[in-house]
Amino acid sequence: MGEEIGIEGVEPQTVVCVTAHTTLERLGDTLESALMEAWEYVERSRLEVVGPPFTRYHTFNEEHIELSTGFPVAAAPAGLMDEPPSCDGDGSMRARPSSSRVEVGELPGGRAAALTYLGSYFNLPGAYRALGEWIVEQGLTPEGAPWEVYVSDPGSVRDPESWQTRVFWPVR
Repeated sequence: MGEEIGIEGVEPQTVVCVTAHTTLERLGDTLESALMEAWEYVERSRLEVVGPPFTRYHTFNEEHIELSTGFPVAAAPAGLMDEPPSCDGDGSMRARPSSSRVEVGELPGGRAAALTYLGSYFNLPGAYRALGEWIVEQGLTPEGAPWEVYVSDPGSVRDPESWQTRVFWPVR
């Protein structure tokens, strides 16, 4: 994989996301449709995207995957919420635009174990395993769901082995 693992301070980030439930076999299709739904909302709402898309995995096992995927934005759409939201997978403190699966949430700030992965998305589980092992070796404890940020755009970077993905896992 060739990545270097370390601890980073991560700032909280307001996001527009879609939460979905799927299986490993349907993961690619689910991510594609959920990201498209989030992107269409961002465009309709004329929100300022301030970084590459992300996916946060709340549950990931052989039978079931729950994820939130979307885009970091400069600010939440006006009038949607009275308190800060949280894309933490439990449905708490979320603001949902009417008649939509789109939610406004927040990726958490704080300490996170992080790595940069270079390669096809199909091999990302190995990066998560390496990051999880490193966390344990360092005597740290995972705190919350991990997420990945798609630095490279597969529409622009044709070679999957050149795709760059950042993986973050909150720790204490």
